[in-house]
Amino acid sequence: LKGEPAKMLQNLLSVDSNYDVAMEMLDLRYLDEWPMIAKYLDNVLNFKQLSSKSPKGLRSLHETFVFNTQGLRNLGYPFENFVAVVMMANKLDPETRELWEQRVVELPRQESGHQTIPDAEMMFTFIDQRARTLEHSQQRFGQSTAHQKVLVAVTSDAEDHPSPQTVKSCFAGNYSPKLLY
Repeated sequence: LKGEPAKMLQNLLSVDSNYDVAMEMLDLRYLDEWPMIAKYLDNVLNFKQLSSKSPKGLRSLHETFVFNTQGLRNLGYPFENFVAVVMMANKLDPETRELWEQRVVELPRQESGHQTIPDAEMMFTFIDQRARTLEHSQQRFGQSTAHQKVLVAVTSDAEDHPSPQTVKSCFAGNYSPKLLY
């Protein structure tokens, strides 16, 4: 320890029995959970609703909710119940929301006859799968993604009738795919 924390504990003897005393002194002085709880909840509550399907937006939603619910859980205030699921669902773009609701409707009924209620883990998995699906479809149909575009270069040894000899794939930033002879 350095600085003020070290000064607070300087008069305690370094013995095992004083460990709990030292931790309690430090907790009372420095452990103020309320600002952290408020910040985690603000991050979740203030996340803007997605207006269109977007893998980047879904990834941001996923990361925001995972990070902040994990922070709350680490503080001893878990927030991964149905309220968090409804909050996340309200942030989805309309098409993704419809797909989510379809998945919820397909959940089996419990033995008691009640519907199975989705949990945060199910929502996190759904958002991750949806983002991956959008990334794959955009790559397949030539739309740009944040991850990569492929530049294909074909070289030739004949000047008048080029025939491809080598195909090279490389990351090409935001350039459009081109066929070079």
